[in-house]
Amino acid sequence: MKILLNRNDRSKNISLILQNKLSADFNGIFVDVNGRIVDINERLVDINGRLVDVNRGLVDINGRLVDINRRLVDVNGKLVDINDFYKYIQYIIINHNKLSLNYRKIPINMSVRTDYIPRKDADLAPWSANFYAQVSAKAQAWGITPEEVNALQAADAAFAALQKQTGSPAKNAIIVAQKNDARKNLESIIRTLAGFRLRNPIITDAERIAAGLHVRDTKPTSVNVPKTCPGVDIKVLDFRRLKVFFRNLETKGKGKPYGAIGAVIIYTVLDAPPSGLGALTRNVLATRTPHILEFTEEERGKTVYIAVCWQNGKGEMGPFSDIEKAIIP
Repeated sequence: MKILLNRNDRSKNISLILQNKLSADFNGIFVDVNGRIVDINERLVDINGRLVDVNRGLVDINGRLVDINRRLVDVNGKLVDINDFYKYIQYIIINHNKLSLNYRKIPINMSVRTDYIPRKDADLAPWSANFYAQVSAKAQAWGITPEEVNALQAADAAFAALQKQTGSPAKNAIIVAQKNDARKNLESIIRTLAGFRLRNPIITDAERIAAGLHVRDTKPTSVNVPKTCPGVDIKVLDFRRLKVFFRNLETKGKGKPYGAIGAVIIYTVLDAPPSGLGALTRNVLATRTPHILEFTEEERGKTVYIAVCWQNGKGEMGPFSDIEKAIIP
């Protein structure tokens, strides 16, 4: 249901609108139940009818931030490439039943590019020419058919010619569109060859590198095995609970050593001191300090013996700390 209001009645009737959860039309301007200006599809807009988010920032129809010229921008107003927009994740925070739109920037090292195909057209042309030269010279040995070589040659030549035209005074929208289509076709042919034919085991790593492809790293990445034990402190939290603090003795801080994912806490409730680490039969992996150990009512007043070590992602453990003890409260 909508109520037609005069602009002069807007302020005194907003409360009535909110109470009745109705939307209103001020001489063609729609207002939602929160008094915000919306379009006919109930999307937030400014007074000029431009789409905005809840923070009144201009957005496009997909909810992405844009400037006044409808170009994509980040939260600081800096222009961003649509291909790099994945750096920003849109998420909703619910706080006291109020929705607010926020963007969190993901730290990405843009200097490292995993794709072997150059991103810039000016770089792709010579790269593709070299790729064709390597493939055509060794096609028979690599098991590549003449039809595939001819298709690659035609796609390479078409893209090179159109890419050259885009840098000349004859450049126009039609030539640019044709160049983009030619690039897509060339990339498709290259990726098909690289992903299928050039996986032939007879092709050496040196030949793949010469063709401009990446060589797969088959050597397992080593993970650092902790070489020091953590420092350990035990404090009473409340009834039947103890807090175990562990720290990096190398840095004197809470941070874990390089390669460690957490600390392994081994412990046991005993009537007499243990003869060694083998007597501590209960264990837990703690990824944050402090870690809370909980005990039963029957264990109150007894002594618990605790030792801690670092563990890496492969489950390899470093040396254990000295065995510490505490009375269970």
